[in-house]
Amino acid sequence: MTINLRTAKTRSLFFIFLVILISCVLNRSEAGQKRLEALPIEGVLSISIPAFAQYPDINKNSSYVSYVLCNPRMRKRTDDENDLDMYQGCELKVSNITRLRATTLTVSTADAHGARWSPNGRFLAYVATKNGAQDLHIWDCVTHRSRIVTEAPIALVSYHTPIWTPDGEGLIVPIAAHTQGMSSSGDRSQSSQSNSVVVYRSEGGDSHSANDTDGPWSLKENSSALALVMIRNGATRILIPYIDPWGDYHLSPNGHFIAYAVATRFDGAASQQTLCDIKVLGLSDLITTTIAQNVPMAFGKGLSWSPNSRALAWITSGVHAKGIASIYYMQSGKTETYQYAGKFVGGTDNFSSPVDQTVAGATLWDSASRNVYVFDGAHEEGIWKISLSAGSMHVFFHLSGELVVGIARPLGLDILRTSSDNDFIVATINSWTKRTSFYRVNEATGRHSNVWAGNYKVTQLMSSIDGKSLLFFRERADESPDIWISPIDLKSSRRLTDIAPIFDNYQLGSARLISWSLHNGHMLQGALFLPAGYVAGKRYPLIVYPYPDRYKSNEINTFAGGESEAPTADNMQIFTTRGFAVLLPDAPYVRGYISQDLLDDVLGGVDKTIELGIADPARLGVMGHSDGGYTVLALIGRTHRFKAAVARSGYADEIAAAFWMDPDGAVFGLNIAVDMHLGKTLWAAPETWITNSPIFYFHHVTTPLLITQGTADTAVPPFLSDETFAALRSLGKTVQEVKYSGEGHYEDEWSYPHELDFVHRIIDWFDRFLCSSCTSHRA
Repeated sequence: MTINLRTAKTRSLFFIFLVILISCVLNRSEAGQKRLEALPIEGVLSISIPAFAQYPDINKNSSYVSYVLCNPRMRKRTDDENDLDMYQGCELKVSNITRLRATTLTVSTADAHGARWSPNGRFLAYVATKNGAQDLHIWDCVTHRSRIVTEAPIALVSYHTPIWTPDGEGLIVPIAAHTQGMSSSGDRSQSSQSNSVVVYRSEGGDSHSANDTDGPWSLKENSSALALVMIRNGATRILIPYIDPWGDYHLSPNGHFIAYAVATRFDGAASQQTLCDIKVLGLSDLITTTIAQNVPMAFGKGLSWSPNSRALAWITSGVHAKGIASIYYMQSGKTETYQYAGKFVGGTDNFSSPVDQTVAGATLWDSASRNVYVFDGAHEEGIWKISLSAGSMHVFFHLSGELVVGIARPLGLDILRTSSDNDFIVATINSWTKRTSFYRVNEATGRHSNVWAGNYKVTQLMSSIDGKSLLFFRERADESPDIWISPIDLKSSRRLTDIAPIFDNYQLGSARLISWSLHNGHMLQGALFLPAGYVAGKRYPLIVYPYPDRYKSNEINTFAGGESEAPTADNMQIFTTRGFAVLLPDAPYVRGYISQDLLDDVLGGVDKTIELGIADPARLGVMGHSDGGYTVLALIGRTHRFKAAVARSGYADEIAAAFWMDPDGAVFGLNIAVDMHLGKTLWAAPETWITNSPIFYFHHVTTPLLITQGTADTAVPPFLSDETFAALRSLGKTVQEVKYSGEGHYEDEWSYPHELDFVHRIIDWFDRFLCSSCTSHRA
């Protein structure tokens, strides 16, 4: 066809057609590109995120995966005193994994968690909350229908899920303690209450030991009972009248016994190390036997039954615990112990472990109940193998510099699920490169081979019942976490979910690992998040985000540098897409010298970022939360280099922080001050307490400070932020305090309006003092 362009009308139509064609091509090209714009705050705070401590679960025939997502917009408020509020706005989803692109259906509208598949893989048990009460539900993957099993008030918190009986006819769940006529917390021996009068007493005694009434929190807080619920008719039978809701309770594989740990006391008034009694309940006669006492355990975690139900294993855990594995034999009543490690490496004696973001330790059994495998990243790097027949223990898997962070096994089972050739998958992270690897390990010989490695963070690694499939969350600095599924050979992994698609549309800041040397020769590292669209040679405003005694360089592959599963308010990409660089530095310290050590650590990282030509030395900011807020206040009292600072739920007075007391009489901050920061009591070293209390250096402050605080915070009470504000105001400093009514310690758990206001105020603060001409408000 020939187009005649001789007439004016024809030429006009041709050029209009050409403009439309070019516009379509350009629009299509732009549609395939990510936008270099600031992330919209409302969008970031409205994404659904993986629920805290809720593992995805895969059913028996590997056809469905269940997982829990939470939407901040559905959250009304968080009360730190009520752990049942943590799953407000959460919904339970099920994905069909046999399709190329998994479809997701919602099996409850909101406030659901605690999902667990039945032994036959057909039914999914979960808990849904309505009007503040938790009900037990069952979903049928054949009919796609859900029903309430019982309306008895369930009390499921933290990482716990309902436990199916082996025959699939019943579920073991915690129920509210008041169902038994119990109070929600035990009597406190040092207090009595009549009307509005509360009396606290101390009759003296050994200050180096502490029971429930003397420790940093009440061990009977939110206590509950353990019950057996029959799924056919909802009949409920109380098994244990009181359990620790944060402790372990495990049903033996034969369904005859329940093992559980109850925290009874702390090992000192200035300690968060709990000591537990381990008990076994016989379900036929409801007789309870205490098999161990005063075992150092972190929230009672670490119990495991042998597959034949004849032995129970556990390990010690916590900041004061040595690495000891114990095996209790049901028939003889004897206990064997094996020490696999010495001192806890995550504490504050000199420099803590270069990898402190570790998984809880565990004991796993082989299918024949002959060997126990122990891994505990808090103490050492490898896996130990205990041979019960030989009564011996040896290092089974160890690679220098590689920390074991997971062993693939089915959710809720403590048995190694191996493939047909007796291999299982171990996940490690390199302590220096932060690179994650998967190793295929032979159960019998310990021979291993690397089957996958990448600059990603992998969490919640688990396997299917048959050991053929792996399931895990995968993320990196600029990729939000999603569930991935893979055969055990990891040759064809695929993403199963698209939890936060909003991030797919924007250019995000990439992360770079940097390192620097301290004056004493110690090498530190930092996770440096570059601004989105980073241009080499251009200097950018820098926000430093430290936390004491934490190696935050380990977050280099954590999405957005946040410490939650998928950060909302704590999302560093909010800043990178607004033209800021963000540094997460390692910040170890020696007890008693915390303030000076933090200054050296942080400024070393700042200087390195400036040396690299990335940070503008005239536009430095610092931000921190909780102990990180303390760090901010310590820094601005000792250096004038920061031009803006944000202290979130922080404190400046070690004395006030150590001795504030909650209404139960518990003293949470004493452990932080003595056992973690300073190493000595106030009366043994008053000058150390003063030197490390930033409030005594406030007259040197020149950095404008923004303080944010929740009024219902029970970890750092609001009066500590008031003290900081009042002191700086009296000195004529530039300071602003913002309080959020009814909110607790963690901003990611705040109500949506407060979270939105909080983020906008921080952005505006850094814009005002660091980057008034930045692209912070583009979009």
